[in-house]
Amino acid sequence: MMLQPIRIIFAIVLASMLVRANQDSVRYEVYASKFLLGTVIEGKVVVGDISFGKKVLYKAFKEIERIDSLYSLQNPKSLLNYINSNAFEKNIPLDSDSFGLFERAVFYSQKYEGLFDITIGKLTELWGFNSEREIQIPDSEIIREYLNLVNYKLIELEQLNRTIKLKKKGMQLDLGGIAKGYAVDRATQIIQSFGIRDFFIDAGGDLFVSGLNAQGQLWNIGIKHPRKSNDYLASFCSTNIGIATSGDYERFAIINGKRYHHILDPRNGLPGNKAQSVTVLFPNVEEATVIAKYIFLLGFDSFREIELANEIPYLVVDSNGSVHYNNAFKKNYGLEIYEK
Repeated sequence: MMLQPIRIIFAIVLASMLVRANQDSVRYEVYASKFLLGTVIEGKVVVGDISFGKKVLYKAFKEIERIDSLYSLQNPKSLLNYINSNAFEKNIPLDSDSFGLFERAVFYSQKYEGLFDITIGKLTELWGFNSEREIQIPDSEIIREYLNLVNYKLIELEQLNRTIKLKKKGMQLDLGGIAKGYAVDRATQIIQSFGIRDFFIDAGGDLFVSGLNAQGQLWNIGIKHPRKSNDYLASFCSTNIGIATSGDYERFAIINGKRYHHILDPRNGLPGNKAQSVTVLFPNVEEATVIAKYIFLLGFDSFREIELANEIPYLVVDSNGSVHYNNAFKKNYGLEIYEK
């Protein structure tokens, strides 16, 4: 797949008069969107200069495009595919950003009990979740065989020369569980480097919101209903925070009346069955995406017993459709639950 020149759809909206630092100024919403990382990326900045807003969003989207070119399994020339094809035979040198990303991925695996694991790639391919082919239930013996290739401890990172090596032949890495969050964080850094503080970047539900919207208010965020595709389950208001949602309704197939989705449990190679969706708030989007998947696979009953449940705002829809959230979410962010 050839990397296409970046083409961003821009939209300009005249925003209301905002008062900042005792100065009245006309503000504009500049909006852009593009399909990258397997989803629609959306960005909006609230600025006084339309051309400046377009320039900043262009640079932010160019960075997301760069990340997509490096870590996409759908791009045969990506760095990730090169690693999967060659890292068993030799050490693969990495640039500092890529090395840092893989290093953090291993750290997250350690921190979150192995429920996040980028060595899941062979299993996601087996199910058909990282390809265009039809999703099928694999043979249980093949799943058990491929589970031998799933273990983040089999990733060898050498810091001095910044290299990566895979210790078992046939291992495949899949950064789908972290790349979107990383991309949003990088785009956020670029936008902030230009002095813009009122904006959001959204990668298919993994997003960062900053400052205020065009009306001078906190950003209003909707949480999709996991079983009603056109409805929202809840909404809340926030700013200067990363938000991530993991759900079983994005990539799935109904086979013999049962839902099979893309969030695979590294312990058994099967789709997680303890939640329908999980939304969390965290200072950065990269780790927020990891935490959401961790809670999704752990299940609410186990999650509520650990310290993390007291540290972050969360909303969990369990496998039965029951909604759970903590008081911090309701009190600090005005969480509103709609009719179930």
